Amino acid sequence: RQLETSSKQLLARARRTTNKLFSLSKRCRKPPRIILPRPRSLHFWLNRALSTLYCSENKQLGVYSERSRSCSCLYDHPSCQGPLPCSVGDGPRCASCSAENRTRCAGCNPGFTLTQGACRPTVPDPTDPYLGMESDRDLQDLELHFLIQRRDPRLA
Repeated sequence: RQLETSSKQLLARARRTTNKLFSLSKRCRKPPRIILPRPRSLHFWLNRALSTLYCSENKQLGVYSERSRSCSCLYDHPSCQGPLPCSVGDGPRCASCSAENRTRCAGCNPGFTLTQGACRPTVPDPTDPYLGMESDRDLQDLELHFLIQRRDPRLA
């Protein structure tokens, strides 16, 4: 929607400028020399569109990087980055995307946990290594045994 609005504004500005040039050219003895902007590649326009879509929060325009999937903002306070779409892949990327909200993950890859719509590394419970210990001889330090047991009642 924002891209459509900005392209309409750009088209209206181009029309006004063209009309002004033609009205001025009627008064001139010599025809005006009109210089058009150089043609841009498809890659340029794609980057421009992605930057407008994802990096134009807080009335700032940043530059979107496909490689890092993030925005580079001129001034970081406040950030220009908006919500980025979910991307499916290995590691910290999503295993599947949410159907209701395309910026959130629905599932994560092994070793990652879904937290507020994003995949974060799973942090093992710090007492898990002690669960396999069978007797008090394994935990001879009484203070350590008490602290671990207080933290996790499974170690009774």
